[in-house]
Amino acid sequence: PIPEDEFGEDGPLMDPPKHQLDQLRATAIAGNDISSSCLYAAGITVRQAGIWAPIAPVIVVFILYLYRAIYGEVGTALPMNGGTYTATLNTATKKIAALAGLLSVLSYIATATSSAASAAAYANYGYSEINDLGMTLGIIIIFALLNLLGVSESANVATLLFIIHISTVATLMIGGFVWVCKDEFSGLTENYQVWTQTNFSTSPHGDHFGNETLLAHA
Repeated sequence: PIPEDEFGEDGPLMDPPKHQLDQLRATAIAGNDISSSCLYAAGITVRQAGIWAPIAPVIVVFILYLYRAIYGEVGTALPMNGGTYTATLNTATKKIAALAGLLSVLSYIATATSSAASAAAYANYGYSEINDLGMTLGIIIIFALLNLLGVSESANVATLLFIIHISTVATLMIGGFVWVCKDEFSGLTENYQVWTQTNFSTSPHGDHFGNETLLAHA
């Protein structure tokens, strides 16, 4: 039996969990997914949505904001080893949970492919002699081999990448703000003129494709 002095108001007293990572490293691991998506999805969104590109991220942020309570509850109440399969298994059958896990794997593969393709496109923009398709396949193969070799993620490396991501985004935001001020908002004025002259009954709505693109990488 457990001694009485080891009981609290809510049951037996337990040792607090030992935190293996500090706040910065833990934040870096979670934040890399979001910050990297902001970097490579922005260019794709602009290409698909055109002048509507600034609106697409706002809509995506609003949609994800509606799910914040669900994300928080699942992340704190359930063990995440197994990801979507484990979370779905608590509320559905094994077949549905397996389907959710399968869709997650397909989503990860699509995200990896999109990331590699974006990196190749950016590299090709600076160095036209680089082959987009070849570089994309090369990136995917390299990281696939690293996973097969059992290379685990390093919290220190994740922290370094996180700092680079945040610094890059901050630099782009500051640079963009300065450029807009020097440009005297002429780009926004031109976009507004295009918007007022657009016939939405016959023209495809570019922001629809921009939202789909950004949601796919969120």
